[in-house]
Amino acid sequence: MATIVCALSAWTITILLLWSSWTTPKKGIGFLWKLHQIPYHKCEYFTNDYA
Repeated sequence: MATIVCALSAWTITILLLWSSWTTPKKGIGFLWKLHQIPYHKCEYFTNDYA
């Protein structure tokens, strides 16, 4: 019985680790994409004509 519980716990931890390793970079890339959409008024190429 203890072997089943340990195996189930190990697989659960492994699956959660893989899921977290997939979703964290995905969320980070989305955040960076949104962050790069914000215009910076001191930028040399800032034209203030965005929609």
